[in-house]
Amino acid sequence: MQPEPDPVDASISYVQDMEIHDDAEDVKTVRFTDGNTTVDVGITDDSMIEFLETAEEVCTRIHDDMASLRDEFADHNDENA
Repeated sequence: MQPEPDPVDASISYVQDMEIHDDAEDVKTVRFTDGNTTVDVGITDDSMIEFLETAEEVCTRIHDDMASLRDEFADHNDENA
């Protein structure tokens, strides 16, 4: 028996726009949109550090993947030169 997947209330294909809304002194809502769907995420003082660390990890992974692709294209171009 396979485990049940984590429930997803809403998802977007990719972030096209973000807005910050003030809910209270210690709660902010980040609204992510992809042009069709909007997802609101509440961020508190307790969760903002993890939110920041996750954003930094996403940035690192994207940069690493793009560097790897550039290297592959450069190697391919060198072989065909």
